[in-house]
Amino acid sequence: MAGTDQTIARRATATPVTLDGTGSTTAGATYQWEQVLTGATDPDKMTLTGATTLKPTFTLPVYKYPMTNNPLTFKLTVTVGTDIRTDEVKVTPTPDRVAIGRAEWKSGDFRVTGTSSAVGSVITLHQGSLDGPVLGRATVTAAVAPETGGVFTLRLRDGNAGPRNPGTIWIESSVGGVAGPTTVTNR
Repeated sequence: MAGTDQTIARRATATPVTLDGTGSTTAGATYQWEQVLTGATDPDKMTLTGATTLKPTFTLPVYKYPMTNNPLTFKLTVTVGTDIRTDEVKVTPTPDRVAIGRAEWKSGDFRVTGTSSAVGSVITLHQGSLDGPVLGRATVTAAVAPETGGVFTLRLRDGNAGPRNPGTIWIESSVGGVAGPTTVTNR
Protein backbone atom coordinates (compact mmCIF):
# COMPACT_ATOMS: atom_id res chain seq x y z
CA MET A 1 0.00 0.00 0.00
CA ALA A 2 2.75 2.53 0.96
CA GLY A 3 5.17 1.05 -1.58
CA THR A 4 8.37 -0.88 -1.09
CA ASP A 5 11.13 0.12 1.29
CA GLN A 6 13.86 2.21 -0.32
CA THR A 7 17.59 2.57 0.17
CA ILE A 8 18.86 6.00 -0.89
CA ALA A 9 22.57 6.76 -1.27
CA ARG A 10 23.44 10.03 0.41
CA ARG A 11 25.15 12.53 -1.86
CA ALA A 12 27.23 15.66 -1.51
CA THR A 13 24.09 17.61 -2.50
CA ALA A 14 20.49 17.32 -1.28
CA THR A 15 18.73 14.30 -2.79
CA PRO A 16 15.04 14.28 -3.87
CA VAL A 17 13.07 11.22 -2.76
CA THR A 18 9.58 10.16 -3.93
CA LEU A 19 7.28 7.92 -1.92
CA ASP A 20 4.86 5.74 -3.87
CA GLY A 21 1.37 4.85 -2.70
CA THR A 22 -0.04 4.05 -6.16
CA GLY A 23 -0.80 0.52 -4.92
CA SER A 24 -3.56 2.16 -2.86
CA THR A 25 -5.51 3.75 -5.72
CA THR A 26 -9.21 3.44 -4.87
CA ALA A 27 -12.15 5.48 -6.15
CA GLY A 28 -13.19 8.12 -3.64
CA ALA A 29 -10.15 7.59 -1.40
CA THR A 30 -8.25 10.29 0.45
CA TYR A 31 -4.58 9.94 1.23
CA GLN A 32 -2.49 11.28 4.09
CA TRP A 33 1.24 10.70 4.47
CA GLU A 34 3.19 11.55 7.62
CA GLN A 35 6.63 10.80 8.95
CA VAL A 36 6.80 8.63 12.06
CA LEU A 37 9.20 10.54 14.31
CA THR A 38 11.15 9.38 17.36
CA GLY A 39 10.12 12.53 19.26
CA ALA A 40 9.60 16.27 19.06
CA THR A 41 13.30 16.91 18.47
CA ASP A 42 13.98 14.08 16.00
CA PRO A 43 17.11 15.25 14.09
CA ASP A 44 15.94 13.32 11.01
CA LYS A 45 12.63 15.15 10.55
CA MET A 46 11.81 15.66 6.87
CA THR A 47 9.27 17.98 5.25
CA LEU A 48 6.85 16.21 2.93
CA THR A 49 5.56 18.00 -0.16
CA GLY A 50 2.23 16.69 -1.48
CA ALA A 51 1.39 14.77 1.70
CA THR A 52 -2.20 14.23 0.46
CA THR A 53 -1.16 12.76 -2.90
CA LEU A 54 -0.16 9.24 -3.90
CA LYS A 55 3.44 10.32 -4.59
CA PRO A 56 4.67 12.85 -2.05
CA THR A 57 8.30 13.96 -2.08
CA PHE A 58 10.92 15.13 0.37
CA THR A 59 14.53 16.15 0.11
CA LEU A 60 17.16 14.13 1.95
CA PRO A 61 19.51 16.89 3.08
CA VAL A 62 23.29 16.89 3.15
CA TYR A 63 24.35 15.16 6.39
CA LYS A 64 25.17 17.25 9.44
CA TYR A 65 25.44 15.88 12.97
CA PRO A 66 23.21 15.25 15.01
CA MET A 67 21.40 13.74 12.00
CA THR A 68 21.61 9.95 11.75
CA ASN A 69 21.50 7.39 8.98
CA ASN A 70 18.67 5.52 10.71
CA PRO A 71 15.74 4.44 8.51
CA LEU A 72 13.09 7.13 8.01
CA THR A 73 9.58 5.74 8.48
CA PHE A 74 6.57 7.20 6.65
CA LYS A 75 2.96 6.20 7.23
CA LEU A 76 0.25 6.31 4.57
CA THR A 77 -3.37 6.49 5.74
CA VAL A 78 -5.99 5.71 3.08
CA THR A 79 -9.59 6.59 3.92
CA VAL A 80 -12.61 5.45 1.89
CA GLY A 81 -15.83 6.40 3.67
CA THR A 82 -15.54 4.84 7.14
CA ASP A 83 -12.83 2.37 6.08
CA ILE A 84 -9.37 3.53 7.22
CA ARG A 85 -6.21 1.61 6.40
CA THR A 86 -2.59 2.42 7.13
CA ASP A 87 0.75 1.13 5.94
CA GLU A 88 4.34 2.16 6.54
CA VAL A 89 7.41 2.36 4.33
CA LYS A 90 11.04 2.86 5.33
CA VAL A 91 13.62 4.96 3.50
CA THR A 92 17.15 4.14 4.61
CA PRO A 93 19.94 6.62 3.84
CA THR A 94 23.25 4.98 2.92
CA PRO A 95 26.32 6.99 3.94
CA ASP A 96 29.79 7.00 2.46
CA ARG A 97 32.59 5.07 4.14
CA VAL A 98 35.17 7.30 5.81
CA ALA A 99 38.35 6.59 7.73
CA ILE A 100 41.00 8.64 9.45
CA GLY A 101 44.42 7.55 8.21
CA ARG A 102 46.81 9.79 10.11
CA ALA A 103 46.36 12.48 12.77
CA GLU A 104 49.51 14.27 13.91
CA TRP A 105 50.24 17.45 15.82
CA LYS A 106 53.30 19.48 16.65
CA SER A 107 53.56 23.11 17.63
CA GLY A 108 52.38 25.14 14.65
CA ASP A 109 51.43 22.14 12.49
CA PHE A 110 48.34 19.88 12.75
CA ARG A 111 47.60 17.37 9.98
CA VAL A 112 44.81 14.84 9.45
CA THR A 113 44.55 12.57 6.40
CA GLY A 114 41.99 9.97 5.48
CA THR A 115 39.77 8.34 2.91
CA SER A 116 36.16 8.47 1.76
CA SER A 117 34.12 6.54 -0.77
CA ALA A 118 32.48 9.81 -1.92
CA VAL A 119 34.63 12.18 -3.98
CA GLY A 120 33.31 15.74 -3.58
CA SER A 121 32.02 15.28 -0.05
CA VAL A 122 33.16 17.65 2.68
CA ILE A 123 34.83 16.27 5.82
CA THR A 124 34.31 18.21 9.05
CA LEU A 125 36.86 17.57 11.80
CA HIS A 126 35.68 17.79 15.43
CA GLN A 127 37.65 17.78 18.65
CA GLY A 128 36.64 15.22 21.30
CA SER A 129 33.26 14.12 19.88
CA LEU A 130 30.90 14.76 16.96
CA ASP A 131 29.33 17.63 18.89
CA GLY A 132 32.76 18.99 19.87
CA PRO A 133 34.31 22.13 18.42
CA VAL A 134 34.94 22.18 14.67
CA LEU A 135 38.67 22.27 13.97
CA GLY A 136 38.41 22.51 10.19
CA ARG A 137 36.95 21.18 6.93
CA ALA A 138 38.41 19.51 3.84
CA THR A 139 36.95 18.46 0.49
CA VAL A 140 37.45 14.86 -0.63
CA THR A 141 39.34 14.61 -3.92
CA ALA A 142 39.86 11.62 -6.21
CA ALA A 143 42.64 9.28 -5.13
CA VAL A 144 45.65 8.96 -7.43
CA ALA A 145 45.65 5.70 -9.43
CA PRO A 146 46.01 2.83 -8.71
CA GLU A 147 44.13 3.79 -5.53
CA THR A 148 40.35 4.20 -5.81
CA GLY A 149 37.78 6.33 -4.00
CA GLY A 150 38.66 9.64 -2.45
CA VAL A 151 41.20 11.14 -0.07
CA PHE A 152 41.35 14.21 2.10
CA THR A 153 44.06 16.17 3.87
CA LEU A 154 43.40 18.83 6.46
CA ARG A 155 46.47 20.78 7.49
CA LEU A 156 46.42 23.66 9.93
CA ARG A 157 49.53 25.74 10.49
CA ASP A 158 50.81 28.32 12.90
CA GLY A 159 48.03 29.82 15.08
CA ASN A 160 45.37 27.73 13.32
CA ALA A 161 47.06 24.54 14.55
CA GLY A 162 46.13 25.40 18.13
CA PRO A 163 48.44 25.81 21.12
CA ARG A 164 48.30 22.10 22.08
CA ASN A 165 47.48 18.63 20.79
CA PRO A 166 43.65 18.37 20.48
CA GLY A 167 43.66 14.85 22.02
CA THR A 168 41.00 12.87 20.20
CA ILE A 169 39.17 13.72 17.00
CA TRP A 170 36.10 12.60 15.07
CA ILE A 171 35.15 13.27 11.47
CA GLU A 172 31.79 13.56 9.77
CA SER A 173 31.18 13.59 6.04
CA SER A 174 28.52 15.65 4.29
CA VAL A 175 27.49 12.29 2.78
CA GLY A 176 26.81 10.77 6.22
CA GLY A 177 29.91 8.77 7.12
CA VAL A 178 31.46 9.24 10.55
CA ALA A 179 34.69 7.97 12.08
CA GLY A 180 36.37 8.29 15.44
CA PRO A 181 37.55 8.57 18.03
CA THR A 182 41.14 8.75 16.85
CA THR A 183 43.95 9.84 19.13
CA VAL A 184 46.15 12.57 17.68
CA THR A 185 49.83 11.67 18.00
CA ASN A 186 52.63 14.13 18.71
CA ARG A 187 55.46 14.28 16.20
